[in-house]
Amino acid sequence: MAISFDELENNPFYIALETKYIEKFKEAQKKIWHICVPFHKSLKTHIITKDFIDGHILKPSPFFKSHFVTTDVNNSSFEIEDGLIKTEKGVIKILMEETAYNDDYIPYKILIIERPLSCLSNIKDEIHNTFNSKNQTQTLNQCTTFLKSHSEWKDVLKLLDKKIQVFNSSYIVLPQYLKDASSKLKSILSWANSEFLGAQILAQVPPAQFAKLDLYAALENYIMFQVHDKVFPVVHKYCLEEDVKLKHKLIWLYEACVTPKELGVQETFCCRTPSAIEELSSINSKKCPVVKMNCLMSTIEFLNQDINNFFLEASYPVKNKDIPCVTSDDLIPLLVNVIVHSRLDNLISNLYYIENFCLETSPVDKLSFGLVTFQAAIEYLKNNEFEFLKTSSRKIQNQLPSRELRTATSDPNSSKKSPIRTKQAACQSPTDHLLENVSKMVETSSKDTLDKSIAKGSTSLNQKRAFPNKPQENVGSFLTSLRQNSLGLSYGKQT
Repeated sequence: MAISFDELENNPFYIALETKYIEKFKEAQKKIWHICVPFHKSLKTHIITKDFIDGHILKPSPFFKSHFVTTDVNNSSFEIEDGLIKTEKGVIKILMEETAYNDDYIPYKILIIERPLSCLSNIKDEIHNTFNSKNQTQTLNQCTTFLKSHSEWKDVLKLLDKKIQVFNSSYIVLPQYLKDASSKLKSILSWANSEFLGAQILAQVPPAQFAKLDLYAALENYIMFQVHDKVFPVVHKYCLEEDVKLKHKLIWLYEACVTPKELGVQETFCCRTPSAIEELSSINSKKCPVVKMNCLMSTIEFLNQDINNFFLEASYPVKNKDIPCVTSDDLIPLLVNVIVHSRLDNLISNLYYIENFCLETSPVDKLSFGLVTFQAAIEYLKNNEFEFLKTSSRKIQNQLPSRELRTATSDPNSSKKSPIRTKQAACQSPTDHLLENVSKMVETSSKDTLDKSIAKGSTSLNQKRAFPNKPQENVGSFLTSLRQNSLGLSYGKQT
């Protein structure tokens, strides 16, 4: 395919961008976004609209360094590598790459591509993406209202309710046969979709009055909302052992006050992420697998938003284009930190439920990315023992705050013991025993220091000169004795 040097001057897409959509053009220049210009011969069957323009201006993905997303409502994701624009659906060749400069003399790229990016998707995908982005959080009432909005579906809806009732009352869901239960629910959904579409055709309702994928998604949510209380408890029973193990590790990490940096987060991204933690904590309130999966994706989006807000509040001292990008390597430990602070009891059950009971989900869509990312974060938690948190000094620091230590040692001359301390003495832990020893050592050290100070004041200057090299006992002897105590705990630098 021959490319002339005046391709941009005569290209209807580029001409429209420079004239009718000049504001979008200026925005792309200012923000250093990539502009994809389809080859002029490939535009004969396409109408150049605002959405078409937005779908060919790419901004960096917030998740992957080498990926880009469109600036339209679909936020389609692409990877640019080796002269190709790649997606799971196919590739498009980059015929030419031009370097242009904005008003600040900062370079940006114009990519001349062999055909429009919209060729990699179809109308079905666009409807699916629109439904995913806007209607994933449907409630049971919303689904019911939608299905009752067409009179021709009334009889079929009654039959569907009957099938759901039979499933809840008669079908036995066993932990070892959860995939069979999933297949059964998929067959009910498939039947319902065919019957609803058939009723619509018989009633001769114009296709423009509803979207097929809106119907399919509403049916899925409608079914799964009503079987949740029967299926999810069995899923939790099946995943109980793994859930308990993960829960114990999360509690241990939380009580150890583990920091994001200790979990592997780059120092640049070490910040509070309250929005992401709050969103993930709400997953148990969702009763539909698709809505739960949307919660995972929302958590990732809130996480990215929290980080961006952190940079804005900290007045990050570089231009916007240089703000660090969260890559996949950064995202996993960041999510681990969110999981630790959300302290969910059944996260593994939720992930299993999403993976096996989402009845209509493309394996390459945006929401599936959220599921896979969380599964990777769980594996990170499982495979990392965090040995550095098991040191004795870390344990004592967390179990014995400085305020408690001051309270415990504030009255060394008091010989009266409270009933609580007398009761605790009968079942002292090593740390309690250590605390008691610390109190005794501080008391002894204080008395010794006071006696020596009095003796020092009554000693003549000649006596001081007679023993110039005699070592004086001070707090160092206390630290030495503390280090040498036989509680099995080590202090100081270890070799």
